[in-house]
Amino acid sequence: MFDQAVHEWSFKNYSDAIEHVHEAARIYKSSDPNGERMPDRDRLSILLDYVRTKDGKERRACITNGSGTHNGKSYDADNFGLSYSERH
Repeated sequence: MFDQAVHEWSFKNYSDAIEHVHEAARIYKSSDPNGERMPDRDRLSILLDYVRTKDGKERRACITNGSGTHNGKSYDADNFGLSYSERH
């Protein structure tokens, strides 16, 4: 969501995406035996479906996957000590 705000300066036209993520997260939590929240990677994956520009899709795919190529440069979250692990 922060990336969206920085990239396009607003959440205009993304209310459907936000609602979809909230509903998916609610369903996930209610169906998880431990009541755990939906992992961030899964939330990002849902939002990726709503990104319209090629540049935005490529960048957010890197964020969602934790690695990838954007504007010809390779990125890997592991190189920065970042991960999607639930427990730190």
